[in-house]
Amino acid sequence: MKIKECITGRAEIREQLKFRNYVLGFMVLIGVLFYVLMVLDVGFISELAEKGAYIYGGIAGGYIFVGLMCIVKNNRLLKNEKLLKKYSIAVKDERNINIQRRSMSIAVIIYMWAGVITGLIIAPFNDVAASIIFYSICALLVIYCVVRFVMNKLM
Repeated sequence: MKIKECITGRAEIREQLKFRNYVLGFMVLIGVLFYVLMVLDVGFISELAEKGAYIYGGIAGGYIFVGLMCIVKNNRLLKNEKLLKKYSIAVKDERNINIQRRSMSIAVIIYMWAGVITGLIIAPFNDVAASIIFYSICALLVIYCVVRFVMNKLM
């Protein structure tokens, strides 16, 4: 399995699903690690307030649940040739690709504007929360720039 082809979508659909399973397995592992740290009350989570630890527990539970459900879905596709062919056609359909790209870009733009408005409203009352919101928007834009640069080099 070549990672470059799997990331850019040029690999065979079976190889892409297997690669996604590895990535999802890593995501589940991170969720389990967060959950264990929360239960054992060690590491940086022990220094958080009770509500902060519950937030990390919710994130961990989400990572575990979503990761396992996607792994089950991918394994079901890999075992059933008819479903795999149907999925392959749907994934390669140009209309679906355009809809996915457009909806993702609109969702990111809405997220950024909601963050900016929320940060501006919260800033006079809680400057730490506003800073976190603004830094998350900056991080999102930096990640976007890095991914776009890497994808331009790979494709």
